[in-house]
This record gives sequence, C-alpha cells and structure tokens, in this order.
Amino acid sequence: MTLLNYVDLSNNTFDPSPSPQWFWKLPQLSALIIQSGRLYGTVPMKLFSSPQLQQVILDGNAFNGTLDLGRSISSELSMVSFKDNDFSSVTVTSSYNGTLALAGNPVCNHLPNTAYCNVTQHAPSPAYTTSLVKCFSGACPPEQSMSPQSCGCAYPYQGVMYFRAPFFADVGNGTAFQELESKLWTKLELSPGSVALQDPFFNSDSYMQVQVKLFPSGGPYFNRTEVMRIGFDLSNQTFKPPKEFGPYYFIASPYPFPDRNGPASKSKGAIIGIAVGCGVLLIALVGAAVYALMQRRRAQKATEELGGPFASWARSEERGGAPRLKGARWFSCEELKRSTNNFAEANELGYGGYGKVYRGMLPNGQFIAIKRAQQGSMQGGHEFKTEIELLSRVHHKNLVGLVGFCFEQGEQMLVYEYMSAGTLRDSLTGNPSRPVSS
Repeated sequence: MTLLNYVDLSNNTFDPSPSPQWFWKLPQLSALIIQSGRLYGTVPMKLFSSPQLQQVILDGNAFNGTLDLGRSISSELSMVSFKDNDFSSVTVTSSYNGTLALAGNPVCNHLPNTAYCNVTQHAPSPAYTTSLVKCFSGACPPEQSMSPQSCGCAYPYQGVMYFRAPFFADVGNGTAFQELESKLWTKLELSPGSVALQDPFFNSDSYMQVQVKLFPSGGPYFNRTEVMRIGFDLSNQTFKPPKEFGPYYFIASPYPFPDRNGPASKSKGAIIGIAVGCGVLLIALVGAAVYALMQRRRAQKATEELGGPFASWARSEERGGAPRLKGARWFSCEELKRSTNNFAEANELGYGGYGKVYRGMLPNGQFIAIKRAQQGSMQGGHEFKTEIELLSRVHHKNLVGLVGFCFEQGEQMLVYEYMSAGTLRDSLTGNPSRPVSS
C-alpha cells in the first residue's frame, strides 16, 4: 500500500464517508483522483505536504468548510481541483504557484472573478509531443515520419512504452519527457535529437502510455543488426528510463525493412538477371517436357510392336483401360521371377508338352502354380489371348482357378491356384485332405 503512487477511484458508488487517513500516509503518492466519490467533511492540510504529490483532483464530492492548503505544500504540487464541492472559504499561501480550481463551490459566489473560480482557466495542459517547430511543414510518404534531428523523412523504429507506476501524473510535463528523450538517444547509441515522443496518456490500467519513434542517422532505414540491438534493449528492459518514470515494458511495431518495399529495393542488374534466369528455366522445362513426350510415344510404339494383340492389356496405370477378366490379372515377368526365385529347380512341380510348372509365392503369402511355355510350344498371340479369356470365365469345384497370366519379354505363362498334393482321383472322390494340383 505504501508504494502506491497513482490513485484514481473516480465514479464509484462508495458509501458516503469522510476523507480516509491513507490519503496523507502514502509517501510515494503523485496523483490522487477521486471524482464523484461521495466524500464529505474537511480536507486535512497533511494531504498537500506529501513530498511526491503533483495532482489532487477531488471534484464532485461534498467537502465543506475552509480549504486550507497549509504552509508545507509539496514543491511538486502543480494541480489542486475541488470543483463542485461545498467550500465556503479558502486559504492559500503565496508559496503555492500551481493551479487551484474551485468553480461550483459557495466561495465562488462571493469571489466570482478570482482565478480559482474561472472555469476556462483550468483546462488541462496538452500532452507532451516532441517539437518539430524547426522543421518545414510537409507530409512524409506512408510508413515514414519526419525526424526531429534531420527534419527529413525516414523509417523510424517505433513502438509503445507502458510505464506502470510513474512518479508524476502530468502528461504535459515537458521537463520529464525531454529527459526521457535524452536518455533514449544516449543509451541506445543514437544521434542526439533522433527521438520523438507523442501523446502520452494514462490508459484504463492507469499505465502511462507513450508512443516512441527512434530515427536512423545514416539514411532512411535502420539495418537489421541495429533493429535487433535496439529492440533487445527495450524489450528486455536493458534500457533504464529516468527514475521518475518507474518500471515499464515495450511493445514494438513491425519494422519495414527495404526488401519489403517492392521492386525499387532491387538493382536494375538484379532484375535483369532474375528475368534471364527465369527465361532459361522456362526453355529448359519446355524442352524436358517435349523430350519426355517423345520418349513416351516411342515406348508405347515398342510395346505395341512387341505385344501384338496384348498391347491394350498393359497395366492400367501405364496405359489405362485394361480389360476386366473374370478374376484373372496381368503379372509382369519380374513378379513371377521373384515369386519362384528366378524359376529355381527346387520350385519345379513337373513338366509336360506345354512346358514346366513351378510353385511360387506372391508377396501377400498366397501360393501359386505357374505354367511356363517352352520354345516350340508357344501359341500365337491371338490364340493365347483367347485361351486366357476362356480360362478366366470357367469356374468349377473340380478345376483349379486361373489367377492370372504373363505375356511379355517373349514369355507366355499361366498362373493358377496352387494345390499342395493329391491326385485327380482323390479330388474327384471327395477326399478333402488330398487336394489336387493341376
């Protein structure tokens, strides 16, 4: 409680009460503002002798009797306002040179022409703003501001400083804010006069909020290293403001570095280089596309020449539109080689006039029987196609089903379901434990 320095309790529905004693027991108090707070009675002289006190604004209450500021008035006190109260007299010593506002009190009925009864005289002083009087008037382009140091337009590094507990309440206090300006350009290693402050005010949290602009000295922009250094010093409170401002925090605005300002930030040579590079890349891409198309057409032609009647039976992802056989599918030579360990002798099941039969296993674990035609027993393309179409449509419990076929690289192979053992008689007589392989 003793560390409070700014108190504003205006427009609250407190119960009517005399002025509390803590008014004059706060050694750090710089501003006491309670407007329409339902306070009444006399005001103790002790209040005005608090060493840090700068403002007392107690308008719209019911204080009465004589307002006596006493003889030990704080040297910092610059504003005393008791408008619309019930004082019948006032005692002010010559040592007080600040503002006194008593309009709306009975005492002003007898002394209407005195300074403290003149309403227009007590308008609050304007908030401090860094002076640009020495600079010629003129507008700067968007995102730029006029530097008070050079009077030229530049891109400032800017943000808002929030002072959480300043030891003064007068936002028009030029002395305090000029000291802050000087401290900023000195500690942040900027040119003298390259700091601008604008429109300080107390926000809803009773924090003093100040707009800060810091200007570069060597051109219109800060470089990235400078922005990082300044931002670090302010955001991490490495920079220490004058004591009367108290603790603070800083929120920066994004900085418009040169590379964000469009083509003007690139040299003519760079633009030409980029354009030439894009042109070369485009030509290379078109050439690659034409070459790929030619190679694709050559591959299709070769497939048609080698495949004969099977040219349209290539894999759907390569040619599209593969026919839907009744459960049978196309196998590549490589698939069947892998499934039989390159047609190893250990996987031979038998042989006949057509060729050898091999056992294989697909990647999903399914066993298959592969009839591989030998030279001299191969059919013509149309005959092989007809056989596959017929076998894929024939289904009977006593016949093994056709799983698929292979017709490439000079091979003709039929892929059947694999039956592990048994004879045709065993299967036909219904012995389920002895299935047949074809």
